[in-house]
Amino acid sequence: MPYISASIILQLLTRHPALERLAKEGEAGRKKITQYTRYGRWAVARAVARHRDRLESMRSPTGLAIVPTPGWGFRMLTMITLTAAPRSSCGSASRSPRRASATASR
Repeated sequence: MPYISASIILQLLTRHPALERLAKEGEAGRKKITQYTRYGRWAVARAVARHRDRLESMRSPTGLAIVPTPGWGFRMLTMITLTAAPRSSCGSASRSPRRASATASR
């Protein structure tokens, strides 16, 4: 999720003149934008981690804890959900065109 989010953010920022020039430079520009995306994923991951930590200490309006048993179990489940779920959904989406073309060729 952090890499995909960083990639989307950078694609939106390519309207900035400096990034627009990089995008028009061809392969070298794309490599540089990919490098910036990799750096951006760490910023996105850190922001997600900070909000996860904040969620652990939040309380509902009635005073109940939103996360009843915060700890490593919650952190691991959150980390797995944020990293594995987007990959599995992207993986199935990348296979669907093959199935569609195989069906069309029959």
